[in-house]
Amino acid sequence: MVLDNLRYFATLARHVPGLPAGQYVRGFDSVMRREPVGVCGCVAPWNYPLAMAVWKLGPALAAGNCLVLKPADTTPVTTSRLAEIIGEHRPVGVFNVVIGDRDTGRALLRNALVDLVSVTGSVAAGRRSPQAPRRASSVFNSSSGQGTGSGVPDADLDVAAEGIAAAAFMNAGQDRAAATRVLASSVDCRRAHQCACGAGRQHEVRPGRVSDA
Repeated sequence: MVLDNLRYFATLARHVPGLPAGQYVRGFDSVMRREPVGVCGCVAPWNYPLAMAVWKLGPALAAGNCLVLKPADTTPVTTSRLAEIIGEHRPVGVFNVVIGDRDTGRALLRNALVDLVSVTGSVAAGRRSPQAPRRASSVFNSSSGQGTGSGVPDADLDVAAEGIAAAAFMNAGQDRAAATRVLASSVDCRRAHQCACGAGRQHEVRPGRVSDA
């Protein structure tokens, strides 16, 4: 998955759509020139530590930027190891990882050398992203929320419940898109509750095994 994502971003950077140049007004030339932003300051959450690191560093490096990434303080190992591997093939300072708590993330977002801010995390983390330095050209924020399953009067509730339960327990429920709520009409409410509970009981809940890692 990591390699597939990196290949995708590398290919995308070489095939960006849009006219690089063209004459839109007689007597003038218009040129579209793409330039790196500079230093990207990124904060990643704990639920997909390796994937989130790749999703942030892939497009940043492909576009010619440097990156400073702070993973969640509860899941820093995979990101740190990824930095070690990349460091063997990239110049020093291109991809950087800082480990710490929310104060570390706050310091990164407020650093005057950061040109772009990208935050994926809690609502509290998202509220800190507007505190980015003035020189930051862009601020990207993706904060947590709750996924909602909804049913229509003619829906097959058994089938819908299976899909909702699968969405609720995906990645052990550690996903902002996890279906933690169900909206149903007053007529179908009791039946929807029974179906959802029945489907949920079909999922095995147990401690993780080393073989699953």
